[in-house]
Amino acid sequence: MLGIPVEDYRKYALWRIVAPYLINVRRLSPEDAMSIIREWLDKCDKLRPLVGVNDIIKPNLSAAARVRYLPIGFSDLKTENRQLANIISHQMNNHILSYTKD
Repeated sequence: MLGIPVEDYRKYALWRIVAPYLINVRRLSPEDAMSIIREWLDKCDKLRPLVGVNDIIKPNLSAAARVRYLPIGFSDLKTENRQLANIISHQMNNHILSYTKD
């Protein structure tokens, strides 16, 4: 996910995928996680700028650490947020295709 910039659903992706992954799977410090998230958001902003997403980074990291929830699985994502699942699938396919052409 961090290698795939997305145009839409960034706030949702941050809450359900990125923050819990960095904090509870990779077990990064909040500072390191914030740095990685900002890099990802910068890539996303090149597709389409989004105002206000930087304001929710810290609360999402805090919630992921406090509640210790894991990122949503892809099959659950397809049920809970089909649009984001489609975007991720499309971007992954494009990334794989461009990688195999090299």
